[in-house]
Amino acid sequence: RTMAEWEEIQTLVITWTSYPGILKQIVRAAKEECEVMIVCSDQASVTSYLQNNSYGGPISDLDNITFLVAPFNSVWTRDFGPESIYENEVDSLNLLDWIYNRPRPEDDSMSEVIGTAKGVNVYSTSQAPYDLVHTGGNFMADGFGTAFSSELVLDENGPSGQFNQTVKTEAQVDDIME
Repeated sequence: RTMAEWEEIQTLVITWTSYPGILKQIVRAAKEECEVMIVCSDQASVTSYLQNNSYGGPISDLDNITFLVAPFNSVWTRDFGPESIYENEVDSLNLLDWIYNRPRPEDDSMSEVIGTAKGVNVYSTSQAPYDLVHTGGNFMADGFGTAFSSELVLDENGPSGQFNQTVKTEAQVDDIME
C-alpha cells in the first residue's frame, strides 16, 4: 500500500544545494521529529553551515541527522524522492521509483541511492510495460488504495511524452498505479 500523505515518516531526505538558510530551518525543526538525511557533495561544509550563527543560530547537536555524499541535480529531490510503500499494510517498508518527469538523471536515481543507504528494497516503474513517468508532487494518496494525480501523468505517458517510455492509455496508467 502507498503511504498516505499525512502519515508519520521515518526519514526526511533533502539535498543540500539551493536555499541553504531555508534548508537549515527545515533541518532544525525536522530533526526533532524524525531522522533527517542530507544528501550533499561535502559533509564538512554542510556541518559548518549548520553550526554557524546564521538563520536562527547554530545547530550544535547533530543527533538525528545523517549525511549521504552522493550526486544530485537539484534541491527538488525532497519533492520527488522515493515514494514510500508498505507490504502487509505497515509491516515492511519499501520504496517506489517513478521515472522522474524532469531531465535530472542524478535526481532520478536518488531512490536507488537512498534505498541502498537505508537497506530498503526499491521497486521501479522504469521498465516496459510498467514504465511510468511521474513526479512526487503530483501524486497524493490516502493510504487506503485511493490516489490521484493531475492530467499531467496522462500527457507525459501518452503519445506526446518526452521520456521514451511506452505510450499508455488512461486505463493502462490506472492499472499501473493501483
